Amino acid sequence: MMFMKNLLIEAPEIPLCINGKEFSFIPDSDFAEHLSLLAKEAGERAEECKDTGEDTTEASAFLSYAVDTLLGDGAVEKIFGDVLPDPLDLCDILGYIADAFHAYRRRRLNRLKEGSEW
Repeated sequence: MMFMKNLLIEAPEIPLCINGKEFSFIPDSDFAEHLSLLAKEAGERAEECKDTGEDTTEASAFLSYAVDTLLGDGAVEKIFGDVLPDPLDLCDILGYIADAFHAYRRRRLNRLKEGSEW
């Protein structure tokens, strides 16, 4: 009797809980690209704000867009309601998302290196 190995490739959803609200994302290549581009632009905008002393309203608007892009339209409103969130709070959320994404990728790479089951 011959045993066949089976490989099932799925894109798991990574669950997140922010202020008691549940979200998830699929850590695929598209997500990685969005995360990278948004992080780069956020860094550039932060430098610009530092140099010009720009109002935080524009920073909050961009960071809200970034969070909504990664977690789905309306995510920021679901988290904060009608209040304009502080840019630092939004940065914390983006860091939390990035940490969850990178933790998944590390686990996946370790699994591949070790040849172990997922």
